Amino acid sequence: MATVDLTVKGRSFAGFPLLLDNDGWPLEPAQSFLWHVLITHGSIESKLTWEAYGRRLYDYFAFLSANDLAWNEGQKLHGLSVVARYRNWSLGELGLNPNTVNKRLNLVVRFYDWCKRQGHISHLPFGTRDVRTPLHQGFLAHVDRSGGVVSKPMVMARERKATIKFLIKEQVRQCLGAKLDSSHALLFNLMVRTGMRSCEARTFPLAYVFNPRIQKGLTPGQMIRINLEPADMHIKYGKPRSVDVPWSLMEDMWSYSLHQREVRQLVDVNYLDRSATTIVAGGSGE
Repeated sequence: MATVDLTVKGRSFAGFPLLLDNDGWPLEPAQSFLWHVLITHGSIESKLTWEAYGRRLYDYFAFLSANDLAWNEGQKLHGLSVVARYRNWSLGELGLNPNTVNKRLNLVVRFYDWCKRQGHISHLPFGTRDVRTPLHQGFLAHVDRSGGVVSKPMVMARERKATIKFLIKEQVRQCLGAKLDSSHALLFNLMVRTGMRSCEARTFPLAYVFNPRIQKGLTPGQMIRINLEPADMHIKYGKPRSVDVPWSLMEDMWSYSLHQREVRQLVDVNYLDRSATTIVAGGSGE
């Protein structure tokens, strides 16, 4: 990942993924593709997305390097191409979930599409097939020239529709009844009772916590709407959103901030500076 030294026209791109070859030089054209898709064309600001794209492309080129394969090999049958071999290795030897493999393959496919448009290669190492989709019925239907047919790469893995896993009531009761550390219990309650992600609960700001009993306009037992801002905490995709915090949970957080939090700060001195603005002492988004 780039440091603050990577600056373009006065803007720092710290955290931008850097792909290097065995000699320490930028791995081209992969590095230029990342710059194009994340900055020039995509203008993606999330550093989590930067990291994800970098790791996916790194994984592909690491596979090629380990097996002495060229990314721009000569034309072969699609089932024997380097992309197909990477897919089969990911599904077979690594046993990865097809959904995970397809996230990586989607970026690899985009990389090759871009390389072909840039003239780096003359052919794609995978076939495509036409798939019929529902016709556009919206406001811009008159400009849709696809005819309800789109081209899909044939190298993608067959996905299984995953069942969404939820905690059942009994599991929640067991967790609530377990003897958890006070901070862990608070984190669990934040996630299960508000729907926050782990990174959000761990960076929930102390500034958002107050005594609901002295707050005007609130009545005991009600849900309290809290607006989450990416400038204050870690939020996936960096987009503001709101959550409803139960009255009793806000009371618990207020009590924790007055008592247990101070004790934890004294014990966990390594996190003293970092925990100064989060409700759970020692909490971070890392």
